[in-house]
Amino acid sequence: MKDRLLTKWLSVLAFAVLTVSHGRAADSSASPVDFQLIQDRIQKMLTPAMTATVQVRSGGAAGSGVIISEDGLVLTAGHVSAKPGRPFKVLLNDGREFDAISLGNSKLTDSGMLQIEKPLKLPVAKLSGRNQPTIGEWCIAVGHPNGLDRQRGAVVRVGRIISANRSTLRTDCKLLGGDSGGPLFDLDGQVIGIHSRIYITPDQNFHVAALSFHDEWSALKESKIVETLALSERGYLGVLTEPNAKGARVAEVLENSPAAGKLKIGDIVTRFEDKVILTNTDLTQFISLTSKGKNVKLGVQRDGKPITIEILLSRRPETEPPKSP
Repeated sequence: MKDRLLTKWLSVLAFAVLTVSHGRAADSSASPVDFQLIQDRIQKMLTPAMTATVQVRSGGAAGSGVIISEDGLVLTAGHVSAKPGRPFKVLLNDGREFDAISLGNSKLTDSGMLQIEKPLKLPVAKLSGRNQPTIGEWCIAVGHPNGLDRQRGAVVRVGRIISANRSTLRTDCKLLGGDSGGPLFDLDGQVIGIHSRIYITPDQNFHVAALSFHDEWSALKESKIVETLALSERGYLGVLTEPNAKGARVAEVLENSPAAGKLKIGDIVTRFEDKVILTNTDLTQFISLTSKGKNVKLGVQRDGKPITIEILLSRRPETEPPKSP
């Protein structure tokens, strides 16, 4: 029964994907071979995705997660993992249970991480790279709504990306209680997000973007809590920026600031240390997480040529415009 339902669902999804990929309404000219190729692609990623999706439980609270390494790293939501050092049980659909401990989490993005203490022959999903999904891209949400049911297995829902930024993805994949911390996959079987916030309306399903995990990886692994610094401790650069397809374009350099004499109007900041700048808000966010008195390296495009500029961040002045990093 379960196999028949899965095959039927895959056929429906293959039809939808084919329609979008061809950029036209599917009609009788679509070859059955085309449908089979799409279905085979989904079938190939779906079973590993479902088996790597787990329930995570601590005390009376439970959520979902996904194993992303053979040594037992589990990604989940920060509100599920809670404080570092909390004991967890990780439950697999094959009946096995593992002891785990929570590592770091982020108050900014709701990312969280667990470590299985004695990993053994774990199913693993692949975390996507530092790319950002595109609007309209097909995606698959997997989780354990209303708790783990081994007879039912993980629950799969298909949808598309509605909006995306560095920290958050929004989809129309319907989420329910118990899904929090579960994975959002692309059609290649890569984890592109982790379920975070659930609302009643069908298009208000929010996920921590995989890019956030890459940004916060070291802190999460070191069991730290990621949060913005107090204004008195926060670094200050001294520029006003505007959006640009390549990063953050410098619109103004403030006088007597660390950026004065270093950056110029028209410069495009493309990297902050080892992090790629996708929008001008990224630069503001990275500065808010960096202490005053720290030297930072900025990747900059100036007159079409890439250069690296090192700047010592200072303390934020009281009279400085509020929107400048």
